[in-house]
Amino acid sequence: MSTELREYKTIRINELTTTYKTNYVIITKYYNNLINNAMRSSSNDKQKLINNITSVCNSNLNDLKKKYDSDVSLINAFIPKNIQILKKSKAFLIGCNYLGSPNQLNGCINDANNIKDFLISIGFDNNNIQMITDNTVNKPTKKNILDAFKTLLMNTKAGDLVFWLFSGHGSYVKDSNGDEESGYDQCIYTLDGKFIIDDELKSLIQNYLHKDACLFALFDSCFSGSVLDLKYQYMDSLNYDKYFEHSKEDTTNGNVVMISGCNDRQTSADAFIDGKASGAMTWSFLESFKNNKNLTFRALVKSMCDKLKMNGYTQIPQLSTGGFVDIDKVVFLN
Repeated sequence: MSTELREYKTIRINELTTTYKTNYVIITKYYNNLINNAMRSSSNDKQKLINNITSVCNSNLNDLKKKYDSDVSLINAFIPKNIQILKKSKAFLIGCNYLGSPNQLNGCINDANNIKDFLISIGFDNNNIQMITDNTVNKPTKKNILDAFKTLLMNTKAGDLVFWLFSGHGSYVKDSNGDEESGYDQCIYTLDGKFIIDDELKSLIQNYLHKDACLFALFDSCFSGSVLDLKYQYMDSLNYDKYFEHSKEDTTNGNVVMISGCNDRQTSADAFIDGKASGAMTWSFLESFKNNKNLTFRALVKSMCDKLKMNGYTQIPQLSTGGFVDIDKVVFLN
């Protein structure tokens, strides 16, 4: 059993135990009050009434314990869902260099082009890959990005794999609805100077992604560790051994896997590697697949981290999912 699965089961059992203990106290208090009232009664059948109350209380407590034991058994028997991919359906790639602005980047359009070439090489149809950059007719504005992302998700069917890339500026803003443990929403910046927060992206996923489809997302942007508000996060440490659950986040209705360029406190580098401009995370993602097309999720993220470290980058790519997955399974892109 993997460290992550063991931790997942421990968290679930602890939740069940807390609920069990809370309900146990509620039940015993309720029936103790009934017994106390019965004891103050002048009825000739007082003892019989107390015995009946005690019997009902014990029966309810036994039922509660049986339910708890059954639920714990189910958790112990839990096997992570195997995501079934039947068709590499569509992709939506965004590369935003913010040309001519004070915050211009250099490698984001290249990232989109390089990911497009990679997707075609693994079986995506060129006609099903939509790309918007500073140079395309449709620009990466807030409206265009949200409209295209919604359309991508709305058209998913069971077994579909859809791919999303955002390469550009990321940041964070103060949380307005209390759903962030950090007090801040992660966001991406669009070409028209607006931002899209994680709540907006998560809402689209929850409302439109088919429950048996899968969204694979790459975010090569700063402060992007939780930009889709996913519940489960893996390997978030220099030793690749930290598993974390965002307690305020719901699991997603469909399958979602995200790799982001860094955690919520880091920047994601715009780099020149081998004389070419690119996002450091996107480069490490593509480089990792060059020599091994059958990487597990764990091996992929470790490879990306190692390649970044060897090139002097301190950012730690983040692997997050909308439902718990076995990260020792082979990445289903190939």
